[in-house]
Amino acid sequence: MLKNLSILSAILSAFLVSISATEPPMAFPKEGLVPDAETATKIAEAVLFRRYEQALILGQRPYSISLEKGVWSIAGTMDESTKEGWVGGTFHIRIAQKDAQVLYLIHYQ
Repeated sequence: MLKNLSILSAILSAFLVSISATEPPMAFPKEGLVPDAETATKIAEAVLFRRYEQALILGQRPYSISLEKGVWSIAGTMDESTKEGWVGGTFHIRIAQKDAQVLYLIHYQ
């Protein structure tokens, strides 16, 4: 009897786990989670500020922003007046329009 109860408990546990693991896939909005340049910029800055000094990133405004084949590319720029004597390079980050995944991140030296 105890053996049968253990088997029944194992089957029931497996069934409950299989039910909870079959959630429907997340439906993304037609325009994706990153529909515009403003949203892409906010995501980029949130990621970049955690990795680099905020002043370093903000000093690279205005950013160069483009959308191509569902991927936002955001890059820092260097102001011509500060280029001379500038130490280091600019950042470049790519973010998927559909799901906001960071696909690429670098800060050039």
